[in-house]
Amino acid sequence: MTFGKGSPAICAGVPATRESSRRYLRPETIQDAVQLYRTTPGCRPLAGGTDLMVMLHAGTLRPQPRAVLDLWSLRELKGVRRVGDAFEIGAP
Repeated sequence: MTFGKGSPAICAGVPATRESSRRYLRPETIQDAVQLYRTTPGCRPLAGGTDLMVMLHAGTLRPQPRAVLDLWSLRELKGVRRVGDAFEIGAP
């Protein structure tokens, strides 16, 4: 897992804020993500991020998250698979 504070260099696009207490969390596995989400109060998941990023930049997200949980790099949440007669996109 990677941990960081609200710095643009560390947070890969998560804006720095006046709240220096915001943490950026990048789990390496689904299990890490679940554990971090359960044990980090005020945590908001970031998968695609468009809405979350817009609200963070505008300051309209209430309450402001104390941590951002980046799910983008998790392999288990990517891809397209055929399951029977259907296709599964993203997480199984």
